[in-house]
Amino acid sequence: MSLFNKKCSWFNMTGNIDVAQYPEYFFYGAVRLDLSSAIRADINRQHFTVVPRHWYIDAWFICKECHEEFCWGKEVQRFWFEEAGTYVWARPSLCRDCWLKYQERKQLQKRYNVLIGKSLKSDSPVGLKQEMLDTINRLEELSTKSLPEQIMQNRQALMNQLK
Repeated sequence: MSLFNKKCSWFNMTGNIDVAQYPEYFFYGAVRLDLSSAIRADINRQHFTVVPRHWYIDAWFICKECHEEFCWGKEVQRFWFEEAGTYVWARPSLCRDCWLKYQERKQLQKRYNVLIGKSLKSDSPVGLKQEMLDTINRLEELSTKSLPEQIMQNRQALMNQLK
């Protein structure tokens, strides 16, 4: 038996892997794992370089945003690694609620970037100005820190134009 096989006895090329010996580095940062939840993975549908994930296991992490514990479920992993084509070393850092808020912030920021120049023009429609003001307000609600000074100045300019 080679040195590699001795050190990595959990792995063999046929995919016969004991889930109890599955390497935890696939779940680095997890506070706990539920090995009894394990389901087999289809390694032919994964994006990996050397080592595929042979198992999906319910794993609990701490959200970096709200600091609550959340479960990264085996079915979610299957979707990300086999359907969405995410690289197998990926791990979550946000719970579902915080991830959805992050996605909404990204979309609002894109909308802001596209429309702010048009909405600040004196001849732009009132509806566009109000929509941009609503976008800025929602961005502020979803943000974990204060908005940049330029966005705050643009909000004030829009409010002045709507008076």
